[in-house]
Amino acid sequence: KRVEEIKHSIPNLETEILELKKESPELAKKSQDLKKKKDELAKIEAEKDKLINARTELYSLRAIIVDKERQINRAKSNAESYVKVIESNSHNLLYKTEAECANQILASRQTLAKIEKEIEVLRAEEISCEKSISVSESEISQSIKIKSQVEKIDVCPLCQNKMTAEHLNHVFSSSDHKIKQFSLVLEKAKKALVELKEKKNSFYSEIVKIKQQVSLSENELTRHKTIADKKEQMKAELESEKTLKDEIIKIEEKRKNLELKIVDLPKIESKYDSILLEIEEISSRTKEDADTALLYKERELENIRNIIKHSTKDLETIKVEITNLNENFSKKSKELQGKEKQEEELNARFKKMFESRDQM
Repeated sequence: KRVEEIKHSIPNLETEILELKKESPELAKKSQDLKKKKDELAKIEAEKDKLINARTELYSLRAIIVDKERQINRAKSNAESYVKVIESNSHNLLYKTEAECANQILASRQTLAKIEKEIEVLRAEEISCEKSISVSESEISQSIKIKSQVEKIDVCPLCQNKMTAEHLNHVFSSSDHKIKQFSLVLEKAKKALVELKEKKNSFYSEIVKIKQQVSLSENELTRHKTIADKKEQMKAELESEKTLKDEIIKIEEKRKNLELKIVDLPKIESKYDSILLEIEEISSRTKEDADTALLYKERELENIRNIIKHSTKDLETIKVEITNLNENFSKKSKELQGKEKQEEELNARFKKMFESRDQM
């Protein structure tokens, strides 16, 4: 708003300057010389501003390089920590890959299921043997009881006939046959029961070994997953490190170009000061009122134009800074989102690992 207000005063000043120049040809020539020097000064000032901006950009690039190097060091440190985790989890591995480990766990669980089914069959056979033993012992006991009691009775409890020597021999013979028959069955059932128990105990021992193996394999599977996860993270860090190094190379090239440019800055500043002194010398050659009035008006006009010029330049600089800040903000926001997402993934992995550990 201030610039727009100042612009309205320019036509009046230019008119006053023209009128003063008409009054004095010598003053007009001095004014012309002064204008020429001021134009030259404006060109030098523009070049000087470019070099100053280049120097400012150079300082900014140096800060960016330092930040990139910090990021590289951080990526290297993270990669080294991942290598240590990989190395610590790679000792004494039984299986080469995660898939091989997972397949072994599946095979072991299938073997466990098969053994448990066989144990169920053995339990059924045990029950059958125990029933045979019980029946055989009962029959043998009954036959022995009959033999001990049959001599003391006169009438057979089975046929209700009078006991005779022939009938007694028949009862004894029948009882002995039963005792012998069921004794064989009893002996065979007991032997089978012992074998079943030994076989079942052997299965139980095998189950213990397989379960221990499954537990070790599950622990190793977790280690394989940790190794794979850390390898992915290490790969990402190495890629980030490579990208940062490439960016630093480009920035270094730009920095060298800027350094070559700003070498001429002292010469430009010296030339600027020299022209400024010449302008002051031209401006101070006369002390007449007309000259003073003209110089005053020209300086006022020049000041107004400088205000407009610098204000416009400042506005452009501010716009560029705002654009850079917005881009930087956008970049940092994306990085923050990426880090938050990575944090969520890591928390989920840690939670899963802790649950797996607690389950084991």
